[in-house]
Amino acid sequence: MHTQTAVTLAGLSLAYPLALYTTAHTRASQEHNRNHPQVVRTRMLHVSAVTLLSIALVAGTQPRAESHGPLETLLGTGIVPGFLYNRSSGDGHANWRPRAYLAQIARALLLVGRLFVAPLSDAALYYAVRGSAVVRGDAHSAFAHIWAVRDYVFAPITEEIVYTALLVTAAGSAVETDALVAYVYLPLLFGVAHVHHAYERYTSGGERNLFPLVCSTLVQTAYTSLFGAITNYTYIHTAHCLWACVLQHSLCNVLGLPGPSEVVQHYSVVRIPSRAVARRLVSLWGKAYIVLLPVGALWFVRELRAWE
Repeated sequence: MHTQTAVTLAGLSLAYPLALYTTAHTRASQEHNRNHPQVVRTRMLHVSAVTLLSIALVAGTQPRAESHGPLETLLGTGIVPGFLYNRSSGDGHANWRPRAYLAQIARALLLVGRLFVAPLSDAALYYAVRGSAVVRGDAHSAFAHIWAVRDYVFAPITEEIVYTALLVTAAGSAVETDALVAYVYLPLLFGVAHVHHAYERYTSGGERNLFPLVCSTLVQTAYTSLFGAITNYTYIHTAHCLWACVLQHSLCNVLGLPGPSEVVQHYSVVRIPSRAVARRLVSLWGKAYIVLLPVGALWFVRELRAWE
């Protein structure tokens, strides 16, 4: 990969987090942290502007072939739903294939479903037992606020546009000829873009002890980089089906990192069953949940290999 390309990629990746600090209204502080509604709204506005400018920059300056204009390059990024990038044609044109596009989205979501088979199964069992009222209450508390819009809608869309579609497009042929660029360098840019969270935690007074701050930042950088590699893999192997990556991202944000079983926690702490049989079933599910965690990871890796 040429030095100029590497610098362009770094510039695109840095523009996104820098947009969060352009004015006093977007900077988190001890008075208004990153979750203050005014900060959230202003940041989304600034990031939207930077994302649109980045799209225009890449579409206008990074044609995939001499015959490609900005529109063809834009369609090749997958930002417009329904268009798939045709690598086998030799010219890299995007074709309108809505049915195949939907099939790629389903394929990508099933991939994530395999990885999260344990927490998804646990959630299904938990809400089946607890009932619809609990489902409605939890859904309202989880999604009926601006933070849900930011975390589950806005961030997945804008981050996948910038860190997947635009970076892969700007990297050009280096992505197809060098796996390190596609699955190490570009994802690392996505991971490093989250380092600013450490700065916010420090300046807003949330964390003053540097050692745990550095450790948590390194962990976050590692798993966001890994996630970036997964979405890049999905993007490349689904013919630039960007919205498959967006939905993967959104689903992963909703689910978060797998934690203890909700079923076991509820029926071991909140409401302990009176019957011995019920307690035994809860215990058995707890063991099954632990087994499903590595099974899901192995199932996920196996499916990834099948995509090659």
